[in-house]
Amino acid sequence: MNNMKKYELTENTTMHFGKKLFQIKALISFGEVEAGELGGWIEEEKNLDQSGNAWVYGDAWVSGDARVSGNARVYGDAWVSGNAWVSGNALVYGDALVYGDARVYGDARVSGNAQVSGNAYMMQKDLCAVFGYGQSAVSSRVKEIREHGGDRYKYPFCDRNVHIGVFVDWCANRRMLLDKNARKYVPPFNPYDALAYAGAMVDRQKAGEQDEQ
Repeated sequence: MNNMKKYELTENTTMHFGKKLFQIKALISFGEVEAGELGGWIEEEKNLDQSGNAWVYGDAWVSGDARVSGNARVYGDAWVSGNAWVSGNALVYGDALVYGDARVYGDARVSGNAQVSGNAYMMQKDLCAVFGYGQSAVSSRVKEIREHGGDRYKYPFCDRNVHIGVFVDWCANRRMLLDKNARKYVPPFNPYDALAYAGAMVDRQKAGEQDEQ
């Protein structure tokens, strides 16, 4: 394919959690993609490799420092963000969410409502993007975790990054956790339940964006 670009960013744009995404258009035929075919939405060219047969289809989104390469395909309402990499012959589709420092490669399949995260820590600005909170709201909740979460969470922070499970658990239970009398009735922290709640939060944000369009 030499140095020829296989796709370009079009003038078609959409806003996704405060980020401007561009619809892509194939410049040449490759893999299962025909020249002139419109694809999904990416924030910038680094999100989708210009080599290989990798492609983002339809309503799928790729943003942040995420990268799709090789023969990987992202389609449906799937979302790849953060520092995630999707490569090889991997497929990400349905309402799947791949984020953080996750790596999906080889012949992996991620579908349905699955959430895949590698390193479970995120910067505050990425929490804003993923869950649709304003910076002030995220900063306020992080401050609360620092001040009141010590006896509930073992490793809530890594440098300046916040553990995703801790953040969503706090959001789900913060009223009771901030109430000394009610706090004892909150179930113990479970990171798997927290990630399930994270998926629900993202779904609500997607539904809200669709209602506004």
